[in-house]
Amino acid sequence: IICSLILSGLMVGILHESFAEVSTNGLWDFSYEEGSTTEVVLLSFIRPTGWDGILTIPATVQVGGVDKTVVSMNYGFASNLTTSLKELKFEAPELTIKREAFMDCTLLTSITFPDGGRYTFNENNTFNGCTSLESVDMSLLLRRFF
Repeated sequence: IICSLILSGLMVGILHESFAEVSTNGLWDFSYEEGSTTEVVLLSFIRPTGWDGILTIPATVQVGGVDKTVVSMNYGFASNLTTSLKELKFEAPELTIKREAFMDCTLLTSITFPDGGRYTFNENNTFNGCTSLESVDMSLLLRRFF
C-alpha cells in the first residue's frame, strides 16, 4: 500500500512529501519539483519499529500512482540512522549522493552497488565515521570499465 501526504512546501516550485515504500516497510521523505514527471530527491528514511537495519535505496518511487526516478540523496540523508543502519544496497543505476549522507553510521558493515551503476559522491564525508564498515562491493560497478 502506498500512501502520499503533502507536508509542506520547501521553496517555490518544490513539494515535500512522505510516502510508504513497500519494499523497505519504512517511510521515505522526499522532494520533487512541482510539475516534474520523472525525478525525486530522497531526503531521509524514517525507520519503523523493529526495523532490521537493512536499507535498499530504490531506483524508482511512486508518487500519485506515477513512477519517478530517484536521482539524488540529500545532505545528511541517514542522520537519523547512525546507530541502526547495518547494510546498504543501491538499486538506482545512477545517483548523486550528497555530503555526509551516511556519516557516522557506526553499525554499517556493508555497501552494495548495482551492475553498471554510475554514482556521483558530491562533496565529502559520505561514509566518514562508519567505523564498522567491512566491505564495499563495487565489483559490478567497476566491471564495465575493464
